[in-house]
Amino acid sequence: MLTQYIAKDVAPFRITANTIAPGTTLTERVQKLLTPEKRKKFTDMCPLGYLAQPEDIADVITFIASEDSRYITGATIDVNGGRLMLV
Repeated sequence: MLTQYIAKDVAPFRITANTIAPGTTLTERVQKLLTPEKRKKFTDMCPLGYLAQPEDIADVITFIASEDSRYITGATIDVNGGRLMLV
């Protein structure tokens, strides 16, 4: 709701506001914390069958910060390999 509030507030100035909601991402820290069993569990919960690399999240941030996303505002973009789909 905060993102939507901010987006509405700054829209008259042609400013966009969005949120990136990443899923489990294989950063160095996460790789150290995940046992093979835990990694398999997280991977099995992801419809795409693998966990995100930091670059997967960075690519979405780069897009949402670019002029190509100028008409997207008030959005929460889930970057989780489909893990939160309600199917």
